[in-house]
Amino acid sequence: MSITPSHAAELSAFEPERLQILPTFSYYIRKLLRQKSAQLQFSVSTEQPVGVPPDLDAVLTQIYPERSLANAVVLRIEHLVLAHQKRWATGDRQSQPLKTLETELFWWLGYGGQPQSSAKRILVVDDMPENIRLLFTMLKPLGYDLQSALSGELALKSVQEAPPDLILLDILMPDMDGYEVYRQLKTSPSTQAIPVIFLSALDTLSAQANIAEFGATDYIAKPFKMNVVLERVKHYLQQERSNEPSHPEVTPQEERQSRQAAAGQLVCIFNNAQDGVFQATLDGRYLRVNQALAELYGYESPTTLLNGVTNMWQQVYVDPRHHHEWQNRLSQTTDAISMQSQIRQQDGTVIGVVERVRAVKDELNQVLMYEGTVQPENK
Repeated sequence: MSITPSHAAELSAFEPERLQILPTFSYYIRKLLRQKSAQLQFSVSTEQPVGVPPDLDAVLTQIYPERSLANAVVLRIEHLVLAHQKRWATGDRQSQPLKTLETELFWWLGYGGQPQSSAKRILVVDDMPENIRLLFTMLKPLGYDLQSALSGELALKSVQEAPPDLILLDILMPDMDGYEVYRQLKTSPSTQAIPVIFLSALDTLSAQANIAEFGATDYIAKPFKMNVVLERVKHYLQQERSNEPSHPEVTPQEERQSRQAAAGQLVCIFNNAQDGVFQATLDGRYLRVNQALAELYGYESPTTLLNGVTNMWQQVYVDPRHHHEWQNRLSQTTDAISMQSQIRQQDGTVIGVVERVRAVKDELNQVLMYEGTVQPENK
């Protein structure tokens, strides 16, 4: 998507000031980046940041030099963080939706590739939890996406749901041993190509010969030696990566352009929405409004509304006590609420509107701002 002169003029109406990521959101994002840093590649520049960028707003300025694009991205990032916080708070910490949110969040910040695909997935199968913990301790610092299964049956189920890039498979397990798990993996076309390293407590020539008969990729003897584990895992995952199809290299400039084009689409969606859209501070100052809201309230543009209204409770709402109704109802729920209100347009005309509003809260459940949509009462 290219930005034409007319498009640029439309974008310029999005905000009069450059927005910054709220500190509580910035802290949350940096925490996520620290957790995923080994899996991420900064793709909008040839220089990989050392550690987590201390100033995320400076990163956004580098990627989105045009004010309106940066503001649209800040708005999108806020929604992604809130959605992530909500899932995380409910204990949903391993699901694909959560990883999808992280992927998009990191992408807007200039990191290319998807965390769930760039990080090689390893499935550790062992009926002894202490063995799993030991292998996790060895491999987790390298940024691998580690999964575990305490039985052969659970391992086969896990592989079907999310095929790993490598399986570390214990041989001696109750009910279904590692050999049977291996047989079933190799009889299925969807899993037969996954490399398997057996884990064996029998480091003997006969044990090695028996394992070789099954055609396993390799084996690692117990007790585990860290240098052996790391060497074998790295070797076979690098082999698999070399067999992956190559893709045309995308330059940092192209990466920036793709993000700027996507940000332009966000701005268009915001500005062209038929319903009025807003965000506002607790004391009644509008932070963002779209063209539909400006027109509904009798203003020529979002800029004139933002410049003309310094306290919406006093200037827009006929009943200034409306603020307290918002506070009371939103304190009892995390969802959006619907309300009917009377507002005063710029020329003093009073009209009825229907609002759908929610409180944007941080990790400590403190209200940061209000956001919502507005439409005429008779729509």
